[in-house]
Amino acid sequence: MVNEFGEKVEVLYNREIKVERISSFSNTTGYMSDNRDEMVYLLEGSAILEVDGKDIALKKDDNFLINKNTVHRVKYTSDDCKWLCIFIGSDL
Repeated sequence: MVNEFGEKVEVLYNREIKVERISSFSNTTGYMSDNRDEMVYLLEGSAILEVDGKDIALKKDDNFLINKNTVHRVKYTSDDCKWLCIFIGSDL
């Protein structure tokens, strides 16, 4: 599926944890937060996350933990950016 930010999202697993593979094509997002911790791992390309007002630069093989209920957004991605996003905990 393609999300509201134009990214291709594939849900690979969705139980106690949710695993998504996201392909970004120079995409940015609006601000968001989740009621679960989110570990992002960059498979390809580069990206900049804005987390609590601070820029976090990521390149291939970098990872970053976004704590639950933390306001964040994707500020920049390269054309070839691919992520694994792992949401930890219940969605309830």
